Amino acid sequence: MKPRQIITAHEPIVCEICRRTLLRGETPVGFIADGRTVKVCELCEPRAVHEGWIREGVADNTQVAVRRRDRKSLLRRFRGEAPSRRPVGSGAYDDARGGSGGDDRPAKSIPSTPRRDVHGVPTNVELKIERAIEMFNASGLPHRMAGITKSLGAPVVAVRPSATEGVIVRITIAWELAWYRFDVDLGDAEAGVKPVARGSELRELDESEMQPTNAMDEDGMIVAAA
Repeated sequence: MKPRQIITAHEPIVCEICRRTLLRGETPVGFIADGRTVKVCELCEPRAVHEGWIREGVADNTQVAVRRRDRKSLLRRFRGEAPSRRPVGSGAYDDARGGSGGDDRPAKSIPSTPRRDVHGVPTNVELKIERAIEMFNASGLPHRMAGITKSLGAPVVAVRPSATEGVIVRITIAWELAWYRFDVDLGDAEAGVKPVARGSELRELDESEMQPTNAMDEDGMIVAAA
C-alpha cells in the first residue's frame, strides 16, 4: 500500500523586521509599509510603529476621517460659510479691557513639557528585581510569552540588575529554540520594559543568562523559582 502524505495547512510567517519565522502560537501583527502589507512579530511591533508603519485597520479609519473632514470643508465653501472663530478674551479680562472679545489675535500657546514619571530606584538588589518583575508582568509581554511557552515549554528565566547602569534590570527568557532579552528602566515608568535583543541559539547568551533566577507560569508571568 502506498504511504499517504500528510500536508499541513500551516504556512510559515516571517517577521518583516527581525526576519524570524514565527512559532506556532505566535500571532503576527499586520502593518502597511510603503504601500504593501507586511507581518511582524509582536515583539517587533513597537519598532514598526517607530518606523512610521501604519497598523492594518487604522489606515482605513484615518482615510475615512480625512474624507469626512474634506467633505465638510467643501460644503462650507459651497454655502459661503466662513470658518468659526473663537474669541480670545472672556470674563474679567474683557471687562478690564472695556470690551468683549474685540481682539482677534490668536492667543499664544505655552509649550507643554512632556511628563516623565520618575520613581525612586531601590538600592537593594532584591527590591530592584521585585520591581522589574512587577513592571514586566504589568506589560503586554506575558501574553506574548505565553504563546511561545505553549509551543516550546517552560523557559529559563534570568532576572539580574545591570552591572553598569543602576536603574536597569535585565530579563532574559530562553527556550531551546529561541531567546529574548529585555531591559527594565526602574526610574522611568513610561520607558517600561524594552526588548533589546533576540536570537535562536543559546550559545549566543552569556553564562549568567543561562542560570535561572525565576520561572514562568503558563500565563507568561514571571514567578518565583520552584
